[in-house]
Amino acid sequence: MEQITEYLKERFEISLDKQQEQAVLAEDPQILLLAVPGSGKTTVLVSRIAHRILTGKTEGKCVLTLTFSREAAKDMKRRFLTLFSEKIPLVPRFSTIHSFCYMVLEYYAKRYRRKRPELIDGQGAALLRRIYQQVNEEYLTDDMLESLVNDISLVNNLMIPREELKDYEITAPNFREILDRYEQAKKEQNLMDYDDMLFFALTILQKAPAVREAVMGRYDEIYLDEAQDTSKLQYEILNLIGKGKRLFVVGDEDQCIYSFRGAYPEGLTEFPARYPNAKVLKIEMNYRCPADLVDQANAVIELNRNRYKKKMVPASRQRDSVAVQPLEDYRDQYQHILEEIQNTAGTVAVLYRNNESAVPVVDLLEEQGVSYYCKENSQRFFSSFVVRDVTAYLNLALNPKSLPDFERICYQCYCSRMTLIYVKYNLARYDSVWEAAIDCPDTSYASRKRLVQIMEEMGRFAKKLPRQVIDLIESRLGYGDYLKKRSGTGINRINAALKLNILKTLAGRHTTVREFLSALDFLSRRLGQAEGSGKECRVTLSSVHSSKGLEFDTVILLDFIDGVLPTLQALEDADAGDREPLEGETRLFYVAVTRARKKLLIFTSSFCNDEYVTKSRFLTRFFGEAYQGKNTENAGDQSWLKGRRVVHKLFGEGVIKKAGPQDQITVRFAKGEIRELSYRVCIDSGLLTIKETGQRA
Repeated sequence: MEQITEYLKERFEISLDKQQEQAVLAEDPQILLLAVPGSGKTTVLVSRIAHRILTGKTEGKCVLTLTFSREAAKDMKRRFLTLFSEKIPLVPRFSTIHSFCYMVLEYYAKRYRRKRPELIDGQGAALLRRIYQQVNEEYLTDDMLESLVNDISLVNNLMIPREELKDYEITAPNFREILDRYEQAKKEQNLMDYDDMLFFALTILQKAPAVREAVMGRYDEIYLDEAQDTSKLQYEILNLIGKGKRLFVVGDEDQCIYSFRGAYPEGLTEFPARYPNAKVLKIEMNYRCPADLVDQANAVIELNRNRYKKKMVPASRQRDSVAVQPLEDYRDQYQHILEEIQNTAGTVAVLYRNNESAVPVVDLLEEQGVSYYCKENSQRFFSSFVVRDVTAYLNLALNPKSLPDFERICYQCYCSRMTLIYVKYNLARYDSVWEAAIDCPDTSYASRKRLVQIMEEMGRFAKKLPRQVIDLIESRLGYGDYLKKRSGTGINRINAALKLNILKTLAGRHTTVREFLSALDFLSRRLGQAEGSGKECRVTLSSVHSSKGLEFDTVILLDFIDGVLPTLQALEDADAGDREPLEGETRLFYVAVTRARKKLLIFTSSFCNDEYVTKSRFLTRFFGEAYQGKNTENAGDQSWLKGRRVVHKLFGEGVIKKAGPQDQITVRFAKGEIRELSYRVCIDSGLLTIKETGQRA
């Protein structure tokens, strides 16, 4: 029998390196394989399975391979068939952990004639909304629903006892009561979610030895891929079914990016303690990324403490693969994306932290007729409170008697509950909601004065471009101040700025408010289709989380801001002494940059929606000293500000006449007054605002 290494080389021209060969041929009963990005772990894993079968050490039917996602399971099976279908007719089982647990439940139900719970699937969201509203007496938004679902999954997958919930940062008010009602409702209706599937399977395997033997008796070797994404609950299942079996676990704690859903990277770091005779192997050669990108990614991930000591080694000698594109404002990044796509051969991925970042990219690609594949549904952007507020103002500009839109924004416009009731019952007598509100006997003098101003401003909207109208809503109607009061500082403020940035970018492509609203409606429906033109497209839009395991010739990274990547909460936790959230953000960045085969493009700016933002600190971590002045503006160089219009809280409107390599700027204000100011102090203190990009003296 020829060696597996010789077969791969002669048949497919695949030459295993020394570390890969060691992992394929190792005889130890329990092995942990640490695999860096781009190291060929799938080839190693399926080659090891084939080697064990072809040398008579096991049979295909006796091998169970588990992984995190259906896509990964399909990919492994496809890879196995490509390489070994000629030699091994009986394909081993490649399965997700959930699919395996479902099989356990099916077997148990049939053997003991029990009724298996039905998967809750789409009913889960509706059930949680109903329970949340009953408990908290308020509507559950899409954002809050996603957060609640993640928190429930976190609690279940980390197996957190109810009495310890108070020790965790959970955002939903009255979370324990919501969770208890949710569990009770599922029990009464004989329903289960995916976490229940895991828990029920674990309970059966623990308490029904006959089932455990029937299910696991056929297997003598178990393989686990993507182990860093496995939860504590899933590890309990693995450890139970792995007793007395040969175990081969593949993962990389540096690529653990699902901690918010209960991923348990400690399962890797604790592996030697749980299996004292285990062998820990590494495959560290990166066959994907250029050399400079590998070196810089190493420099970032090595800042994390809770990890195995390992280092990516580049197989490529390519350098100068990383570009940083400075922008005046992050809203300018979308046109640059289009140009990069049009001028670049090969596959291109646009990666982002939040799905809503895809919205203006999709809009632009649709307009230009560029085919793309969008991995996620980004419709949630349109249900966010910022977008719904702004569209309510725009609808009122077209239809001043739109009561639903007035109800949405009336409290922002200094209207009391009594004023709203008056408008509801008397609107038929007036030409607009504004006239009715002004005429209400309960409207105070100050509110009436403000409502008159709003009505006059709204009357001028019809002659303005949509982009100008949104600017006026933000500034003249006071919506910007309202956001600051509601959002405070930090991530909420940044997220609100990003949403306004997206809206203004979209609005800038249209000439009337009606046309813009129609375009938003079309875009919402288009994004509901999720995939765009299909998976085979050259251009892929994806969140960083969904890009895991994929690779592209060119990777473009969006919204590279402190508060987005990394999150503000992670930064605050690190300052308070808890480094784990920031280490999680570091892992997410590490995964993002290591998707690139040839080029990585990062956009950077000090402004988002004309509001000052802090560039992601990963820039300095990634580039080190090379970042200062290389491929981007020097951090202390303000020369690009020359000619920009500004508004100072004390001195009013003005134009920057001088700005150079130092922090000092010279501003000529409206009455001819010239002042020299510290740019950084004015920005950080909120005294100075840069006006819309493109306006010049």
